[in-house]
Amino acid sequence: MYEYKHYKNLLNGYKIFILVILLLFLPSTLSLAKANFDSVISVKIHDVPLRDSLMQIAKSCNVSVFIDRRIDPSTKISIQAENKKVREVFQKLTDSSGLYCYFFVSVVYIGLDEMRNIFPHLLAEHRKFISQTDIRNAKNKTALSAAQSILKKPVTIKLPILSEPKKVLSDLAQRHQFEWNNLNKVPHDVWDENHLPTMPLGDLLFLILIGFDLDYICSLQDNHASNKVILRIIDIKKNNASVK
Repeated sequence: MYEYKHYKNLLNGYKIFILVILLLFLPSTLSLAKANFDSVISVKIHDVPLRDSLMQIAKSCNVSVFIDRRIDPSTKISIQAENKKVREVFQKLTDSSGLYCYFFVSVVYIGLDEMRNIFPHLLAEHRKFISQTDIRNAKNKTALSAAQSILKKPVTIKLPILSEPKKVLSDLAQRHQFEWNNLNKVPHDVWDENHLPTMPLGDLLFLILIGFDLDYICSLQDNHASNKVILRIIDIKKNNASVK
């Protein structure tokens, strides 16, 4: 009887220990869903490659960073900030480097300064399309509703080292049941590993394409003809509107 009670108490002790461990790690895991860009940090970096610097800051405040493929990640930078908000640190770093940053819910996009006006405009057009509610009188409203449903889907993606963006886009289409009608427009490229926490599929597609000076639109006419959600890739320099 003594041995039984002893093992039972020991088992309960292990359960409490495991619960404590879970509680310690759970907050950092959940915070990926919505990063706190207003938390205060101090940073001192001197002559460190851009990518390493960004990842170091991101890791310290539990956010993710997406660096535009047109940026040289080996560029050396220096930054010092005392008791500044996370968003202020990223803004100071990008401004001093001639770059641009945009804050998603839990991801910081780092792009060229020329994207400062283009990026938020195009993203706003996408979100306007996805959130459009008055579709009763819209043409091809069934296709529109289907496209909205797919592009609103929350997705999480982990890019392995040597990821090919064209294959990533193809896999996303297969997984979420839509089609590209001109995926060959995306050039071959190879990316470093990255983990992007949960975000709408529409935002993720936009983020992947923007570095190629590309965007996408939902081709409602094609959708109506095939009863499938079909996305078409466009050149953002030739078309100021993201979605038609």
